[in-house]
Amino acid sequence: MEHAQFLKEAARHQTEFKEKNIGKDYKIIPNCPNVKYWLTDADGKKGRIYYDGFEIYKYVRKRYPEFYDQRDSNMLRSEHIPFNLFIPLKNNLTFCKQVFNKIVGNIESIDKIEIEYAPPPKSKYLNDRTSFDAYIEYTHSDYSKGIIAIEVKYTEKEYPLNKQSKEAKDINDKESRYYTITESCGIYKSNVIDKLKTDLFRQIWRNHLLAEAVLIEDKDKFKHAHSLIFYPQDNEHFTNTGKEYIEMLVDNRNNKFGLVTYENFIETCKKYGNLIGRKCSQTKDKGVLYSLRNARSRANFLKILSDIQFKFEINFEEQFFKDLPDSSEWIETKALLTIFAMNSFLYNTNITQPNINNTNIKGETK
Repeated sequence: MEHAQFLKEAARHQTEFKEKNIGKDYKIIPNCPNVKYWLTDADGKKGRIYYDGFEIYKYVRKRYPEFYDQRDSNMLRSEHIPFNLFIPLKNNLTFCKQVFNKIVGNIESIDKIEIEYAPPPKSKYLNDRTSFDAYIEYTHSDYSKGIIAIEVKYTEKEYPLNKQSKEAKDINDKESRYYTITESCGIYKSNVIDKLKTDLFRQIWRNHLLAEAVLIEDKDKFKHAHSLIFYPQDNEHFTNTGKEYIEMLVDNRNNKFGLVTYENFIETCKKYGNLIGRKCSQTKDKGVLYSLRNARSRANFLKILSDIQFKFEINFEEQFFKDLPDSSEWIETKALLTIFAMNSFLYNTNITQPNINNTNIKGETK
């Protein structure tokens, strides 16, 4: 899809969603007559652009005390998306680990998640204002430490360079951190820097460079670094540009750089619990789901999982039990497992018994 068409479709989709779920009123923007995807300032200040759960808006206001309409009201921008995607994962680090193991692999545990994060002091790294939309610190399966640097996009593409800016000066200064980190990190093929600093690749390059700068400057702490771009699959700009960017890397077998569409990311999240739900549906045994939901302690939860394993001959990987937190986080693991299992149960039951309770999977009366 051409980017202009994607932008048009995104505006239509967000307008329809807003009018159905938030309201038809929208902010009047001078010289922009058709911006119905903009929330009013009143709705923006209520946090209506954020998912209503996991205390996401409370976290937003803690990170940014002041209302900012581009972030809090413009539904075609991407600034709000990291909060909606990653605060739920921040609430369950075990589940987060399972998801990112599907993306980068070899993660033993997730240790830290930050939104809109720039490692201080900036002079130590790139000496600019580059920051990560989301930043994850993790323990590798070899028990060394690593980071995952995430850039989140929606309708954006490349941006033109302001020739009077500090950035313009730095990318043409062979003594700048951009050059020294590019040369010392060892991940780029020779003679590609002139291409990297063009409008098409510059932002991807800078975000990846910041991750590599952390790896170099904090080498006593971190041994692994990954740079990921999250974006909708119809924004083909990042699919095409990302693939070209990978061609400029010496080797990407260790997932130093990755492209992750929202669609694939969410699909990965949905996979967990499906096996239990399917087995419950096949055996018409909903009691197991109630037992999961009603588990009152970690020990009780483990006993129920043991019973499920014996009853359904499900082979739980040893790592799953190693990852189950000793702290109160086990409750969130239980809740997510139960939700996914129940979704799978309802889905498979409705396939085999399409008229059950005279409703379909969406809960709509037939």
